Amino acid sequence: MLPIGAEGAALKYAVQAIDLGQNVITSFRSLPLEENPAIIKFANQKGVVAKQISSRLDNVEKVMGIAPEKVTEVLPKITYIHKKPVIFVGGTSQECGKRTTTRKLGEIAKEMGLKAIIFSTDEMGFEKPTDINFRAGSLSVMDVPASIMGTIKYMEENENPDIIFIEGQSSLTETGNPHPKGLSASILFGAMPDAVVLCHRPNHPFREPIGIEAELNAIEAVEPTKVIALSINRRNDAEFSLEETESQFNLPTVDIHTDSNGGLKRLIETVLEYVGDN
Repeated sequence: MLPIGAEGAALKYAVQAIDLGQNVITSFRSLPLEENPAIIKFANQKGVVAKQISSRLDNVEKVMGIAPEKVTEVLPKITYIHKKPVIFVGGTSQECGKRTTTRKLGEIAKEMGLKAIIFSTDEMGFEKPTDINFRAGSLSVMDVPASIMGTIKYMEENENPDIIFIEGQSSLTETGNPHPKGLSASILFGAMPDAVVLCHRPNHPFREPIGIEAELNAIEAVEPTKVIALSINRRNDAEFSLEETESQFNLPTVDIHTDSNGGLKRLIETVLEYVGDN
């Protein structure tokens, strides 16, 4: 019985086991046996049996009416600990200011002379000054952390940045649309951020955020990081008090869209002070 899902190790052990005359049961998630005729041929030559555990996508099709032709998990499961500060920009819902806050933080950091990387995780992040983007939601949720780690590793090895800003997607706690929550968590887990800037859009016209406290607690519960500032999008609530919110959460709370309560300058200063002290 070989490791499930660990494709590289499973293939290696399969060859070793077959060579020793042992029967093999495995689960090649992204490389099923029917697409790996060399393993079947080798097993036949050695007079042993190689079988795989089905991912049972037939049951997914049974209940949903449709299913992928095969498992979509394909990336190697790397582990990489970043060497430079990573800032994750999360939010209480979709469309609350994460992309804008990520880009603006990276942009002002570059203006300050820092080698900053702006990493967007959706297809709309192609606009400058973004340095790299891809739609993380197009990947298997099991592949998202590896893709985030892999991108950070690539950037550190090829660009030697001073700091990396990563755009999150959706939120961990938004109600009404549970589907992107796993994506949000997967990006956060892959980023392993030193700190988090949390975005919120009060009185959101078509999303259902629970709120700042719930998202803040969720982020800090599932990942060993710290929410250090709040970026508020007051497009739908001009009377929302930044000062009262700052007092409630004891966190710098700004509106970068109207440059209020210190705006973007205060936000980047908060980030740089935190990573400098830690």
